[in-house]
Amino acid sequence: MMLFVVGIGVSGVTHQVGWLITSPESLFVSKTQAVHDSDLSTYRPNTVSKSSDQSWLYSVGTYMLYQRPEIDDSKPWNSPENADNFRTLVYEAICPSQGNPIWSPDGFGLSHRAGNPDVFGNDSILRFNDFDGLGNTIFAGDVNAAFAPWADPDALRSLKLGVRDNWTSSKRGEVGYGSMHPSGALMLMGDGSIRFVDYKMDGKVFKQLGRHRKEGS
Repeated sequence: MMLFVVGIGVSGVTHQVGWLITSPESLFVSKTQAVHDSDLSTYRPNTVSKSSDQSWLYSVGTYMLYQRPEIDDSKPWNSPENADNFRTLVYEAICPSQGNPIWSPDGFGLSHRAGNPDVFGNDSILRFNDFDGLGNTIFAGDVNAAFAPWADPDALRSLKLGVRDNWTSSKRGEVGYGSMHPSGALMLMGDGSIRFVDYKMDGKVFKQLGRHRKEGS
Protein backbone atom coordinates (compact mmCIF):
# COMPACT_ATOMS: atom_id res chain seq x y z
CA MET A 1 0.00 0.00 0.00
CA MET A 2 2.83 2.39 0.91
CA LEU A 3 4.64 1.64 -2.35
CA PHE A 4 1.39 2.28 -4.25
CA VAL A 5 0.82 5.63 -2.56
CA VAL A 6 4.46 6.71 -3.10
CA GLY A 7 4.33 5.58 -6.71
CA ILE A 8 1.18 7.61 -7.38
CA GLY A 9 2.80 10.65 -5.70
CA VAL A 10 6.00 10.39 -7.72
CA SER A 11 4.01 9.92 -10.93
CA GLY A 12 2.00 13.04 -10.17
CA VAL A 13 5.09 15.13 -9.41
CA THR A 14 6.81 13.91 -12.57
CA HIS A 15 3.76 14.80 -14.64
CA GLN A 16 3.57 18.30 -13.16
CA VAL A 17 7.29 18.97 -13.60
CA GLY A 18 7.10 17.82 -17.21
CA TRP A 19 4.11 20.09 -17.79
CA LEU A 20 5.94 23.10 -16.30
CA ILE A 21 9.11 22.47 -18.31
CA THR A 22 7.23 22.20 -21.61
CA SER A 23 4.85 25.10 -20.87
CA PRO A 24 5.37 28.22 -23.04
CA GLU A 25 4.80 30.35 -19.92
CA SER A 26 7.83 31.58 -18.00
CA LEU A 27 8.43 29.78 -14.70
CA PHE A 28 9.72 32.91 -13.01
CA VAL A 29 7.89 36.16 -13.69
CA SER A 30 8.93 39.26 -11.79
CA LYS A 31 6.12 41.06 -10.00
CA THR A 32 8.27 44.17 -9.80
CA GLN A 33 8.24 46.80 -12.53
CA ALA A 34 11.07 46.46 -15.06
CA VAL A 35 13.56 49.28 -15.51
CA HIS A 36 12.41 50.12 -19.04
CA ASP A 37 8.76 50.32 -18.06
CA SER A 38 9.68 52.45 -15.04
CA ASP A 39 11.58 54.81 -17.34
CA LEU A 40 8.46 55.26 -19.50
CA SER A 41 6.42 56.31 -16.48
CA THR A 42 6.12 59.87 -15.17
CA TYR A 43 6.64 58.46 -11.66
CA ARG A 44 10.21 58.26 -10.44
CA PRO A 45 10.92 55.62 -7.75
CA ASN A 46 12.43 56.82 -4.47
CA THR A 47 11.48 60.42 -5.24
CA VAL A 48 9.08 62.12 -2.84
CA SER A 49 6.30 64.04 -4.56
CA LYS A 50 6.29 67.83 -4.24
CA SER A 51 2.50 67.96 -4.15
CA SER A 52 0.15 67.03 -1.32
CA ASP A 53 -2.64 66.16 -3.80
CA GLN A 54 -4.21 62.71 -3.61
CA SER A 55 -4.74 60.27 -6.48
CA TRP A 56 -8.07 59.77 -8.20
CA LEU A 57 -8.16 56.18 -6.95
CA TYR A 58 -7.67 57.31 -3.37
CA SER A 59 -10.39 59.93 -3.83
CA VAL A 60 -12.96 57.33 -4.90
CA GLY A 61 -11.72 54.79 -2.36
CA THR A 62 -14.85 55.06 -0.23
CA TYR A 63 -16.79 53.45 -3.09
CA MET A 64 -14.44 50.48 -3.46
CA LEU A 65 -13.52 47.40 -1.45
CA TYR A 66 -10.32 49.20 -0.51
CA GLN A 67 -10.30 50.66 3.00
CA ARG A 68 -8.73 54.10 2.85
CA PRO A 69 -6.03 54.62 5.48
CA GLU A 70 -5.78 57.60 7.77
CA ILE A 71 -3.11 59.87 6.32
CA ASP A 72 -1.68 63.33 6.81
CA ASP A 73 -3.21 65.06 3.79
CA SER A 74 -0.98 68.08 4.26
CA LYS A 75 2.00 65.98 3.17
CA PRO A 76 2.79 64.14 -0.11
CA TRP A 77 1.36 60.66 -0.50
CA ASN A 78 4.81 59.03 -0.48
CA SER A 79 6.32 61.17 2.26
CA PRO A 80 7.80 59.26 5.22
CA GLU A 81 4.61 60.00 7.17
CA ASN A 82 2.28 58.48 4.55
CA ALA A 83 4.31 56.05 2.45
CA ASP A 84 3.64 52.88 4.45
CA ASN A 85 -0.10 53.37 4.03
CA PHE A 86 0.28 53.03 0.27
CA ARG A 87 2.64 50.06 0.12
CA THR A 88 -0.25 47.81 -0.74
CA LEU A 89 -2.24 46.60 -3.71
CA VAL A 90 -5.73 47.75 -4.55
CA TYR A 91 -7.93 45.11 -6.17
CA GLU A 92 -9.70 47.61 -8.41
CA ALA A 93 -6.36 48.87 -9.76
CA ILE A 94 -5.22 45.47 -11.03
CA CYS A 95 -6.29 44.01 -14.37
CA PRO A 96 -6.28 40.17 -14.23
CA SER A 97 -5.44 39.91 -17.93
CA GLN A 98 -2.40 42.15 -17.43
CA GLY A 99 -0.92 40.15 -14.58
CA ASN A 100 2.47 41.60 -13.72
CA PRO A 101 4.03 43.94 -12.79
CA ILE A 102 2.13 44.86 -9.64
CA TRP A 103 4.88 46.58 -7.61
CA SER A 104 7.01 49.63 -8.30
CA PRO A 105 10.77 49.29 -7.69
CA ASP A 106 10.35 51.12 -4.37
CA GLY A 107 7.54 48.88 -3.16
CA PHE A 108 4.32 50.73 -3.99
CA GLY A 109 1.34 48.94 -5.50
CA LEU A 110 0.98 49.79 -9.18
CA SER A 111 -2.17 50.50 -11.13
CA HIS A 112 -3.14 48.94 -14.46
CA ARG A 113 -5.64 51.76 -14.89
CA ALA A 114 -5.27 55.50 -15.36
CA GLY A 115 -7.67 58.39 -14.79
CA ASN A 116 -8.72 60.98 -17.32
CA PRO A 117 -7.06 64.31 -16.36
CA ASP A 118 -9.95 66.28 -17.88
CA VAL A 119 -12.13 64.72 -15.19
CA PHE A 120 -9.82 64.12 -12.22
CA GLY A 121 -7.17 66.74 -12.95
CA ASN A 122 -9.37 69.81 -12.87
CA ASP A 123 -8.82 72.44 -10.21
CA SER A 124 -12.54 73.16 -10.04
CA ILE A 125 -15.18 70.76 -8.77
CA LEU A 126 -17.19 69.12 -11.55
CA ARG A 127 -20.85 68.26 -11.22
CA PHE A 128 -23.02 65.89 -13.24
CA ASN A 129 -24.52 68.70 -15.30
CA ASP A 130 -21.02 69.81 -16.31
CA PHE A 131 -20.78 66.72 -18.52
CA ASP A 132 -22.15 66.50 -22.01
CA GLY A 133 -23.41 62.96 -21.48
CA LEU A 134 -21.86 60.85 -18.70
CA GLY A 135 -22.23 57.75 -20.85
CA ASN A 136 -20.10 59.38 -23.54
CA THR A 137 -17.25 60.50 -21.27
CA ILE A 138 -14.32 58.28 -20.34
CA PHE A 139 -13.41 58.62 -16.67
CA ALA A 140 -10.62 55.99 -16.59
CA GLY A 141 -9.21 53.17 -18.67
CA ASP A 142 -6.81 50.25 -18.98
CA VAL A 143 -3.09 50.90 -19.44
CA ASN A 144 -0.48 48.32 -20.43
CA ALA A 145 2.82 50.19 -19.95
CA ALA A 146 4.49 52.94 -17.91
CA PHE A 147 2.60 51.92 -14.79
CA ALA A 148 2.43 54.36 -11.89
CA PRO A 149 1.60 53.61 -8.24
CA TRP A 150 -2.16 53.74 -7.70
CA ALA A 151 -1.62 56.37 -4.97
CA ASP A 152 0.32 58.71 -7.27
CA PRO A 153 -1.79 61.81 -8.08
CA ASP A 154 -0.09 61.87 -11.49
CA ALA A 155 -1.52 58.44 -12.40
CA LEU A 156 -3.49 60.12 -15.17
CA ARG A 157 -3.34 59.76 -18.97
CA SER A 158 -4.51 62.26 -21.55
CA LEU A 159 -6.77 60.67 -24.13
CA LYS A 160 -4.90 62.74 -26.71
CA LEU A 161 -2.19 60.07 -26.48
CA GLY A 162 -4.54 57.48 -27.94
CA VAL A 163 -5.03 53.77 -27.36
CA ARG A 164 -2.92 50.95 -28.77
CA ASP A 165 -1.25 47.68 -27.81
CA ASN A 166 2.45 48.61 -27.99
CA TRP A 167 4.15 51.61 -26.38
CA THR A 168 7.70 50.28 -26.08
CA SER A 169 9.16 52.89 -28.46
CA SER A 170 7.49 55.81 -26.68
CA LYS A 171 9.08 58.48 -24.52
CA ARG A 172 8.47 59.25 -20.88
CA GLY A 173 5.02 60.73 -20.34
CA GLU A 174 3.89 59.89 -23.88
CA VAL A 175 2.37 56.49 -23.17
CA GLY A 176 -1.38 56.30 -23.61
CA TYR A 177 -4.01 53.62 -23.03
CA GLY A 178 -3.98 49.92 -23.86
CA SER A 179 -4.36 46.45 -22.39
CA MET A 180 -3.57 42.76 -22.79
CA HIS A 181 -7.09 42.16 -24.10
CA PRO A 182 -7.11 41.22 -27.80
CA SER A 183 -7.63 44.22 -30.11
CA GLY A 184 -8.57 46.85 -27.54
CA ALA A 185 -8.95 48.10 -23.98
CA LEU A 186 -11.72 48.62 -21.43
CA MET A 187 -12.84 52.11 -20.44
CA LEU A 188 -14.90 53.26 -17.46
CA MET A 189 -17.55 55.74 -18.52
CA GLY A 190 -19.07 58.47 -16.39
CA ASP A 191 -22.37 56.61 -15.96
CA GLY A 192 -20.55 53.61 -14.47
CA SER A 193 -20.71 51.47 -17.60
CA ILE A 194 -17.69 49.67 -19.08
CA ARG A 195 -17.02 49.94 -22.79
CA PHE A 196 -14.52 48.18 -25.01
CA VAL A 197 -12.50 50.54 -27.21
CA ASP A 198 -10.90 49.02 -30.29
CA TYR A 199 -7.32 49.93 -31.16
CA LYS A 200 -8.60 50.95 -34.60
CA MET A 201 -10.80 53.70 -33.18
CA ASP A 202 -10.11 57.08 -34.76
CA GLY A 203 -7.83 59.14 -32.54
CA LYS A 204 -10.05 62.21 -32.80
CA VAL A 205 -13.07 60.24 -31.61
CA PHE A 206 -11.12 58.77 -28.70
CA LYS A 207 -9.90 62.24 -27.71
CA GLN A 208 -13.46 63.57 -27.89
CA LEU A 209 -14.62 60.89 -25.45
CA GLY A 210 -12.13 62.27 -22.95
CA ARG A 211 -13.66 65.74 -22.75
CA HIS A 212 -16.29 66.50 -20.13
CA ARG A 213 -17.73 68.94 -22.68
CA LYS A 214 -17.61 68.72 -26.45
CA GLU A 215 -15.54 71.05 -28.58
CA GLY A 216 -17.10 74.51 -28.72
CA SER A 217 -19.34 74.01 -25.68
